[in-house]
Amino acid sequence: MSDDRSPVQIREATEADAGAIIELFIAGYGDGYMYPQYYEDLSIRKMILSEGTLMFVAEDASGRLVGTASVMLEIGAYSDLIGELGRLVVHPEFRNQGVATHLMRARLDRVKDRLHVGIVEARTIHPYACRLATRHEFAPVGMLPNGLVFSNSREHAVLYMRHFGDALSLRNNHPRIIPEAYALAGLAMENVGLDLDVIVDEQAAPYPHGGDVQIEKLQAEGYTSLLRIERGRVRNREVFGPLQLHYGRFKLLATHAHYLIARDGGRVVGAVGFILDRQDLHLRIFELIQVDQAVARQLLADLGRRAVEEWDLVTIEIDVAANAPSLQRTLLELDYRPAAYLPAHSFHAVERRDVVKMWRLLQPAVVPSDELPAAAMTVTEVVLEQLRQQERRPRIRRALEDVLLCSDLTEEQAGRIEGLLEYTRLETGERLFERGEPGDRMFLVTEGRVTIEGEDGAVGEVGPGGCVGEVALLTRAPHSATAVASEPVEAGTLGREPLERLVRQRPDIGVALYRNLARELGEKLKQADLDISGAS
Repeated sequence: MSDDRSPVQIREATEADAGAIIELFIAGYGDGYMYPQYYEDLSIRKMILSEGTLMFVAEDASGRLVGTASVMLEIGAYSDLIGELGRLVVHPEFRNQGVATHLMRARLDRVKDRLHVGIVEARTIHPYACRLATRHEFAPVGMLPNGLVFSNSREHAVLYMRHFGDALSLRNNHPRIIPEAYALAGLAMENVGLDLDVIVDEQAAPYPHGGDVQIEKLQAEGYTSLLRIERGRVRNREVFGPLQLHYGRFKLLATHAHYLIARDGGRVVGAVGFILDRQDLHLRIFELIQVDQAVARQLLADLGRRAVEEWDLVTIEIDVAANAPSLQRTLLELDYRPAAYLPAHSFHAVERRDVVKMWRLLQPAVVPSDELPAAAMTVTEVVLEQLRQQERRPRIRRALEDVLLCSDLTEEQAGRIEGLLEYTRLETGERLFERGEPGDRMFLVTEGRVTIEGEDGAVGEVGPGGCVGEVALLTRAPHSATAVASEPVEAGTLGREPLERLVRQRPDIGVALYRNLARELGEKLKQADLDISGAS
């Protein structure tokens, strides 16, 4: 296909172009491109011939190839009709001449009737990629922290999305998501032109602890037993990805897919499927099969442990159905964070489901470019704030272990309270609360110090691991003193409404909290008696 206004002509690649395509990637990226197969003649030829890849080239009037770009048609499951428009490179001598624009236009013309969803991963280090996607009606829906590897360094990628054909008319409306995904969902849906119809589910409980199964790698003898489990495969599917167990063992092996299975005694009771990329130090979870939720949680936790201890990975991703808030909450407790919200992304049964892409970052995030388009920058900031909250979680977790109010709680019970805590920062001199005010929240100090002031001045001080405001919160009494940050303070805050909702859901946690409060008050009264006795 050609364009009379273009300095180049665009056509589909042939096998004869393989060598010139490799030269383009070398000229454009040196030897640091993230997909090494684009430097291999045989791999390029296979992609050109494959039905799952469309590859285009741009050639000038002399017939020289000056650019190339691809569409990967199998990044979703076979029926998902999702394509990734990527692998674009223009020879340095022909940049800023519209070559990339013509390649993008040619790809869209070729695939717009074949896809429901188009995806672009744009490098944040080169804002031009973001602007190119925007000009062709792709909208930012998320950001993948440390998601790309170039020349052995990591970069963020802004995730862009465009819908085609009947995608939105097949969308499952009013999905249910956790509060932590709401801001991202709102931005994504506004950017793609949808009204915000998500329902925030603040009461969704995470998958329970307590699974006691043996985790091992899938072997041939466990495959048939696993196929007989319906939940997570054909019923109550909550995880989406490019593969599924029933595609067959040959397909799974050919695509470097792995499964960890759970056994209860000798019986197979669940599995988690994943693709492990040791070169990019990345893991993608694509399937979660289980007889019950406790098994699923143990599988996810064990896989996360292996990612850190055995494989030394940098990133993990999982696409979760937007109507699965309990799994979203579970992943949040396992240190995943929402990185993208993709409306009408994956096809399931008779409809297209919204997806929350959850992302776990195992190493510090790089600094993104500040030259991104406004919409992309807004999405990026929302994702980065989620990551900052993740980085604070270990401090909150350690502080909880030292708080008398939370002593004797099980790991699962403490995890539920931790999940309710919101981060706050106060500067020197700021008041946490005033004497006489109603107690609507408590503060768990993780950094800095807080001075407690009575009628006659300072009466005490609380440092990291200390708790203030808990008595008023649990007894509904007004604060008996004023709390002031005597230096910059970071703290986790717990409000009355989420706490009371948790206690209604989990009376066992309520009993433990009030029992510990009684012990704490008893200790304070005992200390007060000692102080009075000493003074007399």
